[in-house]
Amino acid sequence: MEANLLYPMSPETECDFAAGAGRELERNMCAPHSSSALVVNTFERWREHPEHLELAGVRSFDTIGFEKKYPTGLPGTPPHLDLVAANTEAVVAVESKCLEYLKPEVPHFKPSYQRLADEYGTRRWFHYVTAGLTSSLHLNVAQLVKHWLGLCRAHPDRRVTLLYLYWEPDNWRQVRECRQHRDEIRDFADRVEGDAVRFVALSYPELWAHWERRSATPWVEAHVRSLRQRYAIALGHKRE
Repeated sequence: MEANLLYPMSPETECDFAAGAGRELERNMCAPHSSSALVVNTFERWREHPEHLELAGVRSFDTIGFEKKYPTGLPGTPPHLDLVAANTEAVVAVESKCLEYLKPEVPHFKPSYQRLADEYGTRRWFHYVTAGLTSSLHLNVAQLVKHWLGLCRAHPDRRVTLLYLYWEPDNWRQVRECRQHRDEIRDFADRVEGDAVRFVALSYPELWAHWERRSATPWVEAHVRSLRQRYAIALGHKRE
């Protein structure tokens, strides 16, 4: 696992992942395409200085943590957010993706989610539970809605943003799946716009470029360079 990380993992981060249900330290974190390793490589350096981090337009964080549980009030394993940055007024929760979205899947909800209709039935996000899912194949809408439910319950009095953060190859415009993924993100964002939980989507390269342009933190330029050296690649062949 150590060879897959750009920096040594802090004891606090190890504890975060050890407390999660996904056993990321034993399995996914060891893969070169691990979305968990990607989020740790991107944000571990900020853990010591969360006050300097800017994320989804929010600044001056007090805490940063990984693999945080957000129960929905229903049975089963609660949703886990890959990263949560918070201060007294705002929370930004990150769902991180690396290659997962390139493999189409049909998301679904268990019937138990209908129990929440009285409480959340008028909310834009809950439309996906009551009216059924769209034809999205690359964006896991069900997972995002479950995250939304957990965030609603945990932070009713703070400004909450769910940030969907995803890797893309340098030649994403030539990759059909990447273009479809972006189309599905735009459609979903339009449908949930105006909810109390704000939805923001951003590619990792876009985030790194923003940090490079805007951050005054001395080590950020070198940090972004290291991330690009690891992750800025093109797919081996073009697909239309």
